Amino acid sequence: MRLPHRLLVRLASSALPRPWVDRLRVEVRAWRRRRNALRLEQRKAQWAARVGSTGFVDVRIQHATRLRLHYDSELCRLIYLGGYELAERHFLACFLRRGDVFVDVGANIGLYAVSAAALVGKQGAVYAFEPCSRSYRRLLDNVRLNKHRHVRCFQMALTDKETTELLKVPTQGHDAWSSLASPDCDGPLGAELVTTIAWDSFADRHPLPGSVSLMKIDIEGSEKRFLAGARKFLGAAAAPPLLIEFNDRALRNAGSSAMDLASALETLGFRIFRYDPAGRRLRCEPPESWPASWNAIACKDPVYVEERLRQAPEPDGLR
Repeated sequence: MRLPHRLLVRLASSALPRPWVDRLRVEVRAWRRRRNALRLEQRKAQWAARVGSTGFVDVRIQHATRLRLHYDSELCRLIYLGGYELAERHFLACFLRRGDVFVDVGANIGLYAVSAAALVGKQGAVYAFEPCSRSYRRLLDNVRLNKHRHVRCFQMALTDKETTELLKVPTQGHDAWSSLASPDCDGPLGAELVTTIAWDSFADRHPLPGSVSLMKIDIEGSEKRFLAGARKFLGAAAAPPLLIEFNDRALRNAGSSAMDLASALETLGFRIFRYDPAGRRLRCEPPESWPASWNAIACKDPVYVEERLRQAPEPDGLR
């Protein structure tokens, strides 16, 4: 019988001298690094053998949650290799509870939407927004694949006004980087006309079942426009935490910047943090240390957020 490495170290800690236990920990970590490196190379080879084809593969991303990954998509390749936005998904798994309401702004193929749906259960609800027609179809496929009837999907972009706009859609597998501005990737572009709406208007027309617990916002440079269209909702003291992307290049392509986005959040009363999954903590870091692209946690009550994170069991099965 093979023992999990954590159980092995725990048993050794109760029976062996401390130097021996420390040595065992070092050996286990080295073994895990070698195993993970081997698995990564195997997954790279498996994907490379199928890249560009019209097929797909269904993978388990956490427990009973599955995701359909298409071989013609760069985002799908990154998810397939494992470890994609693992810290952010760890935050999601620790923060959300049964009965919560999660809003996914820029859902793409549904990585966060279907993960959240499993966490909030049938008592909760997920609202997923994706304007790109190809990504939207794949989002619907993944919702159906997981049989989530409590996920509502909308093919529209959330910005600062209700209109129609031209969405620039990269080809050659980079449609995940579609943008109302200039996409943050190289290569030829297509375009499609999409419906846009402000979150405040949407929320007024679609009464939500209870208050929103968490919002994830990843819309390739249009994040500041989203905030402008959600001032009433997000300006309230009870506004939910935000898992929001800071991509300075994409923001600049849209006529903004990471500092502009930070200022807009602070004006609404939010504070900006980096999530530390090891300690389940929100760390405040100076803007000069921010990377060019990262996902921040913006919230008004970090004490409440950290308390909720600490109360959750350790997520298992994330890949």
